[in-house]
Amino acid sequence: MKSGRRSYKFQFILLILLLSACDVQAMTEPESLPINETTDKCIPPIYDAFSYPVVGYDKNLPNPGNNLVVLPPSPWQVVTSLPQIEDVDYGDDSYGQMSVINIVQIRHVENHLEIWVSIPVRAKPTYLAIYRTDTREWKLIPEQITSLIVDKNGSLWGSHSEYTLIQPFDMRVLSKYDEQENIFKIEEDLRSLHSGIEKDGFYYYSKVLLDKNGIFWILVPTDAIYSYDPTTRKVIRLIDLPSTFRDAQLDPNGGIYLLVSEFGYESGHEYHRYLIEHYQPKTNKIETFDLNYSIEPIPFANNILIDHMGRLWLDNIAYRDENKVWYQIQRSPIFVSHSKEASNDRKYKSAKILMESSDGRLWFLHRENGMIYLDPEKGEWCWFTTYKSNIMEDTDHNLWMIADGELYKYPLNP
Repeated sequence: MKSGRRSYKFQFILLILLLSACDVQAMTEPESLPINETTDKCIPPIYDAFSYPVVGYDKNLPNPGNNLVVLPPSPWQVVTSLPQIEDVDYGDDSYGQMSVINIVQIRHVENHLEIWVSIPVRAKPTYLAIYRTDTREWKLIPEQITSLIVDKNGSLWGSHSEYTLIQPFDMRVLSKYDEQENIFKIEEDLRSLHSGIEKDGFYYYSKVLLDKNGIFWILVPTDAIYSYDPTTRKVIRLIDLPSTFRDAQLDPNGGIYLLVSEFGYESGHEYHRYLIEHYQPKTNKIETFDLNYSIEPIPFANNILIDHMGRLWLDNIAYRDENKVWYQIQRSPIFVSHSKEASNDRKYKSAKILMESSDGRLWFLHRENGMIYLDPEKGEWCWFTTYKSNIMEDTDHNLWMIADGELYKYPLNP
């Protein structure tokens, strides 16, 4: 019996030692993957362990990924360089996300494509640069339009949907491109509508959407939803829109989803409204879905997208399936940035959802790390470049983006 007690005592001590060893291992700083190694052309997370160190004010801790530069990998291919413009340095990222050079539209014209690119310039009006795939030449228009729409007749319409370096708003909520004069002309019937407002230190922008019947829907924050028929030039004020909104998209049935995310003060108390509003033109009513207690509150999404299955995506934060069931998206370590913010800490940040490509992938812009895509069927993320752009798909199923002053193309059907 004594030998049995000694055996149990020895086993107990051994178990304690093993558990202590596990605790010590868990407290050590996690190793980061070698940043220059990739798997399947995807950049590994800056931190691939279950945790990452809180920097605080300790400047001596390592900062992996700080100088990481990765160009888009094959099958992305360089098509041409962006045009040379005075005071434009394509390698300068000092303005952060505001300086992102975006492809704002791709238009099919007869036997060629036009790639329209918005190029911000310091202390000067933004340029629109147009690249023709047949002549391989660029044309420039000094113009601050940040969003372009192609109607069913192939005509181009421009609106102002985001912050510009010159002025946050002008009065041209919608303009039409004059092919002969090479300028955008305001629709006089819409001159009274504002392109945005400032509220509590935040900028909110009007949103212009075009439906399959050729009708424009114009959502003006703290004002109303309007419809505009460019054929009859008839403007209809449909319903009051008392709130501001972050984004809005048409749904497949002709309705409009709005993402409302407002901060403010009321009676001396801070409040935050986080809602999905759904406008139904048939009933001319708005349904409201409160998100404050449905999904994790921070970080908040700023953009929405409706995919080909009818799922409603809120950036990389959450989505609602076709049965209207909400799902929280697991946080991937690729969204942890090396950048130190005001608190001197690295943080998990949301990424802007840009588009769904014809192969079903979803594409995201992370304001610090670069470009990321998601295969929603496999649930797999891929961080593929540190350059920041948006992505668009042409009628031949080629993807286009900007990186390092170059125009890139990715043939989905090589």
